[in-house]
Amino acid sequence: MISISLLWGTATPYLSHSDSSAVNNNISNIHVLQTEKRQLEEEVKGAQSVHDDLQKEQLKQNKTSEELLEHYRCEIEEVKLKHRKLIRFENQLMQLIEQHKQLDYVFVSFPYFLSLFIENKQVKLAQLHKLDEELEEAKKQKQFETEDAQIHE
Repeated sequence: MISISLLWGTATPYLSHSDSSAVNNNISNIHVLQTEKRQLEEEVKGAQSVHDDLQKEQLKQNKTSEELLEHYRCEIEEVKLKHRKLIRFENQLMQLIEQHKQLDYVFVSFPYFLSLFIENKQVKLAQLHKLDEELEEAKKQKQFETEDAQIHE
């Protein structure tokens, strides 16, 4: 038991041996608790530091992930654009191939059709020459008939 007398603002402790031992035990327990408190505060400080580092790392990874995602989006758009250009090119190429086939047919067929055209014109020219000869013959015949008629008159 601790007895303290207060006289005009002064305190004088009177401790028995068992009380002194209890106080020493309490002081020792306080020191142990203070040491544990400092250790826990250090552990909390360390855990907070680890938490902050992990949070910074997570933010960094998030930023990296967003950058990669944007990069991949750009690559996908680029591939889509190249694909559309390739499709347009293939369509133009198919049109050119079809035009080439048509032109090839015309140029391959042209000599044949030209020879038919020339042959047709030669036949018509031959017919014109024949008609011209027949006309000349008819004129001569008529002239002979006219001369004969004049002679017989």
